Amino acid sequence: MDRSINSGLYLSGRGFRRPIRTEPPRALREFLDVARASGMDFDSAWESSVEGALYGCRGSDRRDWSYAIRETREVWRSAYLYEPNRRLERWAGVLQPA
Repeated sequence: MDRSINSGLYLSGRGFRRPIRTEPPRALREFLDVARASGMDFDSAWESSVEGALYGCRGSDRRDWSYAIRETREVWRSAYLYEPNRRLERWAGVLQPA
């Protein structure tokens, strides 16, 4: 896969302490698309796709993106498998008014 993906957008402004690289999620999606098209199961594709998405990120950018991506693994898995995310259903009982 073309590594030039890491030359993408940066967000900055009043709410940001430093510019934020936006390309790791886009790269992760592309790596996972390739893995799915080749018939890999999600668990086999996940780690190598995350590493590919984080390629070129260093220091705190890499740490922050790694944490964010890994915390959203369930959502990525649902999308990979074309399954609905059941998280809202699990929280429905908790959020119901008494």
